[in-house]
Amino acid sequence: MHNIKDVEGTPVTNAFLGSCASGRDEDLRMAARILKGRKVHPKVLFNITPGSTDSMSRVDKEGVISTLLDAGCFICAPGCGMCPGFYTPWRKTRCALLLAPPTYRAAWETRVAQVYLGSAATVAASAIEGK
Repeated sequence: MHNIKDVEGTPVTNAFLGSCASGRDEDLRMAARILKGRKVHPKVLFNITPGSTDSMSRVDKEGVISTLLDAGCFICAPGCGMCPGFYTPWRKTRCALLLAPPTYRAAWETRVAQVYLGSAATVAASAIEGK
């Protein structure tokens, strides 16, 4: 476990928020609040997987999904695709910052050099800054 100050300034090339276990409405709303009117850093691929189709539908009606898309996020259909690393180019990254079940961290660390777990706010802010 790292304190955010210990890794401050570390370049981020991939960010992930979501999964069936942590892609909650409030996480998606938090990311949208931070990203509204901003863009994901050009060197960051920000993948988002809503926790369920119901969750995706609810936040879509609030404009959350369009805000995330406008910011440059990639929205995946709810499910297990991105958690184990399917449908995403994790292999070439230096660092991934994610909000996902910790059980997937070991699987991702075989694909990337560094993986950090963070809150929805930390993930979204880091995706904007690229660090």
